[in-house]
Amino acid sequence: MKRIDNFVERLYKHQPDDAESKEALKQMLYEKVDDLVRDEKLSLEDAINRTIEDFGDETDYDLIGLAKEKRRYKRQKTLRHYRNDLLFSVIATILIGCIVMIANYTLLETYFPWLSFIVLLGVLFWPLSLFYKLMNRRGDSK
Repeated sequence: MKRIDNFVERLYKHQPDDAESKEALKQMLYEKVDDLVRDEKLSLEDAINRTIEDFGDETDYDLIGLAKEKRRYKRQKTLRHYRNDLLFSVIATILIGCIVMIANYTLLETYFPWLSFIVLLGVLFWPLSLFYKLMNRRGDSK
């Protein structure tokens, strides 16, 4: 039965210490081993092996590892999302700048370059803010 104790300890190695649930799990596994020995006439070693095999190994129950993997995937998704946002904002800024310069040149009788400059300066903050967010997210993931 020492093998079951070691198995349960490995299961709870990365989990918060909860003695009550550990003991309940050990008791359940002990009962299953006893049932296999009594009902199916297995040897004690075979019953322990079958109980552990039926229950699954510690990788099946590594909840903290799964949570870390989920956060890592979410962070990568966020970085990809910010890269796409940045690309879209740069292209949109270029298009808005071209439209403003064409409108300024064709609709007004004289060309006012300072008007285009003011509008482009205001629109330029959009990709710059997204670039800032992208750099912050990259710093978080390292």
